[in-house]
Amino acid sequence: DFLSLPLVVDERLSPDREPSDYLKVIRRKGTLYLVGHEPELSLFLNYLTCISPSKLAFKKGAIAEVRKKGDGWKLYAFYNPKSILGS
Repeated sequence: DFLSLPLVVDERLSPDREPSDYLKVIRRKGTLYLVGHEPELSLFLNYLTCISPSKLAFKKGAIAEVRKKGDGWKLYAFYNPKSILGS
């Protein structure tokens, strides 16, 4: 269960950093669960997958599952809060 994993705060993931800085952090890790704010998460998702931030309604509580595929990244699943909560 990912909720039992230790919480690690990495200043290199702060809002004033560039998506390329974020990528340096995730390349050194195994599985990560990133929590953040807009517009940084949409911009980072765009950086990884080339999907325009305007194409995804990244609302509070949304989850994007991104997986490494070859040399790049692929959006595997996207869940908005309504689909997660079933309302």
